[in-house]
Amino acid sequence: MAAELTVGHRSHTLPKEYSVGGVVLSEGFAMPATLQALQRGDGPEYEILVTTYPRSGTSRLVEIAWLLTNNIDVTGAKEIEQSARHLFLEFCDPSFEKCYGAEFTPPPGGFNVAKTHLPYHMMKEHANRDTKIIVGFRNPKDNLVSLYHFYRMNKRLGNFPGTFSEFFQLFKDKHLIYGDILEYNAGWWSIRDRPNTTYVNYEDLTEDPVKEDAGVEFDVHSSAHSTVGRGSGIKMPKAIKKLQEMGHDLFEWLKETVSLELPAADPLHCQATRNILITVRDRINI
Repeated sequence: MAAELTVGHRSHTLPKEYSVGGVVLSEGFAMPATLQALQRGDGPEYEILVTTYPRSGTSRLVEIAWLLTNNIDVTGAKEIEQSARHLFLEFCDPSFEKCYGAEFTPPPGGFNVAKTHLPYHMMKEHANRDTKIIVGFRNPKDNLVSLYHFYRMNKRLGNFPGTFSEFFQLFKDKHLIYGDILEYNAGWWSIRDRPNTTYVNYEDLTEDPVKEDAGVEFDVHSSAHSTVGRGSGIKMPKAIKKLQEMGHDLFEWLKETVSLELPAADPLHCQATRNILITVRDRINI
């Protein structure tokens, strides 16, 4: 059992911050009662779970998963906001009748796609379900720089006013929301032998979205009876090719439907690289 962290930090404290299972969270992102329900395995059924550390390409993966399980329904994706086409599990109330603070009406047959930023040890019961899991990873250096900017602009995170060095201290002290990024990735990587589980790298999806490196296959013929599993259906890269054959460039499409952050030249990346390497070295006593 992970040791509980002290609520509050000299560099920054989240609005309505609390700690559970060694992870810092905020009631603005996950109510304690909802978190307890998820840890018990409660919550609605869904077909695919997309799990990522924040700022790791979550919206891309949710959009692709939704398209694949809805017969590449381009029209439907444009007409309905992404937030209404999937469940953000920890943003729901404990009854899972409201999400983002508002009541929602599930589509016929329920939601195909759910997402979470919670670490594996908090989602074990959901991972034990007979569901399909897509885990998104991103280079920790770029991930932290992106999260730093997200902290600065996001009211729910308290509009972080400090420097990157002060922000990096939160990382070193494992005091970032949703926990330590290295432990997060290691936790979800530990189930790599689980059936119907695949890993997608943010960088690969950016540089070569049709690269044949996805291990989960999708049947896109019916949203009501769609299946995801090894050995049947259409592989994710092939489905992206299908989207392109229909005249839609993947990233131009995502720009229209979701907020898309592309890599950018940022002097903080060099500082982040150096700081992460030093932190990893210190943790493993090299």
